[in-house]
Amino acid sequence: MAKIIDITKKNSHQAGNFSPAAEIVALAGAYEGGADILYCYAEAVEELLPQMAELMEVNVSDFVLEKGSLISLDRDMKQGELGPIVYRAIKGDTEYSVSIGLEEEEEEGFCFHILADKSQGNIRWFYDFDKKCWTRLDDLIISPKLEKLLDSDSPEAHILEEVMCAMDGTVTDKGYQSLKSKNKKLFDLYNRVSHFMLPYFNVEGDGKLYLEPRDDNRFGFRVGCTGSEYVLYQYLDPFDLIDTDDMCFSEYFREVARTPDLKKMKKCLWMLANRYTEDVVYTVPLSLDTYTESAGVKHIGRRSYCAWGRKDDFTAAEKKALESVRNYVKKF
Repeated sequence: MAKIIDITKKNSHQAGNFSPAAEIVALAGAYEGGADILYCYAEAVEELLPQMAELMEVNVSDFVLEKGSLISLDRDMKQGELGPIVYRAIKGDTEYSVSIGLEEEEEEGFCFHILADKSQGNIRWFYDFDKKCWTRLDDLIISPKLEKLLDSDSPEAHILEEVMCAMDGTVTDKGYQSLKSKNKKLFDLYNRVSHFMLPYFNVEGDGKLYLEPRDDNRFGFRVGCTGSEYVLYQYLDPFDLIDTDDMCFSEYFREVARTPDLKKMKKCLWMLANRYTEDVVYTVPLSLDTYTESAGVKHIGRRSYCAWGRKDDFTAAEKKALESVRNYVKKF
């Protein structure tokens, strides 16, 4: 998975006297408008590339800016768009790549996202920032079209990466286009919520695509689609609730709302997921604008919230959804 970075946060990693962003700064100096964005890219590169070098066990000075990515960024900016900056390094027979992209959020300003990979011959690994490990795709052979998409580090590339990981790299152009066609609404939604949601492809279950909270410590819901509507689910996995190998506990999966409206679903997800926590939190929706939230399993359903000025008068459907999740957690 790609990693989202808040550029307002600092860390102690330094690159010494080496300045990997020198060429970006030079380009910014030639700009009258848009220079601030390039300086943001430069700041992110100086801050994040040393961390990636440490992760990959290479020297940060071994990374070389892919000039084509800087040229493309220059061209894209003149068209009002933003693309990723790519750095590559070679150590022995392994090639490393780090892609740093910029996203402008409506309420949050700028956030950066990172995609890291390494390859040996036709074997490729992607670094999963959520699981904190390298995910290997054995003997990966994909079409040039999908390869280009994967290298773009766009939100759609994140979805493709998730599908490839779930299917061990066996993704064809036809199969991917079919998945995209069936889940077009979900692709459109992820473009707007990728900084706090993640794609999840359930290949072992129903073979469907969902969006789940990006925060590792937030549980309780996921979003799917039918093709014409978004579907909001209450979702709890027993292995996220308690430390057990007892397979008698089944997952909890219940639909609570549907809407064809992208803005309504985005607003709902903003309410549920656009905040991060150091401790585990269970956020379980009751509808598109109500939810229950707690820090402990036994407290799920005890406190419920209405959003956007609604009075605390729950509908019959919301009360039923609340009762349902309460009944599920009683067994724990």
